[in-house]
Amino acid sequence: MLKAVFYTRVSTDAQDASNQFASVTALAERHGFKLGEIYCENETAWKAGHQAELARLLKDARKRKFDVVIAWAYDRMCRLGSKETTLLINSLTQCGVGFISHEEEWLDTTGPFKDVLISFIGLMAKMESDRKSANTKLGLKRTLEKGITKAGNKITALGRPKGSKDTEKRVRRWHRRPVL
Repeated sequence: MLKAVFYTRVSTDAQDASNQFASVTALAERHGFKLGEIYCENETAWKAGHQAELARLLKDARKRKFDVVIAWAYDRMCRLGSKETTLLINSLTQCGVGFISHEEEWLDTTGPFKDVLISFIGLMAKMESDRKSANTKLGLKRTLEKGITKAGNKITALGRPKGSKDTEKRVRRWHRRPVL
């Protein structure tokens, strides 16, 4: 019997992943897996240093403590785009560990189409990121076109005023890759 683990991530302390456990347990039973440990991130996982459970999961995968990782949805594993998602799933497969998504059960990297699915997972993550970016830009454009804030102030540009400076040095986090 193959051993599976469950990885989940919720973005805030106010959210709870426990409602996912019964469904994931049922999925493991359908596939004939013995469900073992649960790796649960309880905050935004992609801020620097906040992927402790994912790092632990990858360390345990290298030790072959399990055969399959089950996530509620593929975007719970990674939202950094196609390259990073592909790297993450590939790091699991190099350890001999498969990946299954509850919400996208057809994303099963334990079968013969795993290479195609890994590429597809990465493409889907990139498309989702691009869609969110386009929606944000559209909203900003619409706000500029309206020209008035809720407070009644006229808007001429978005962002910080020209000439303003940060009081603290910024740390760029968007370019960091997941800990593999």
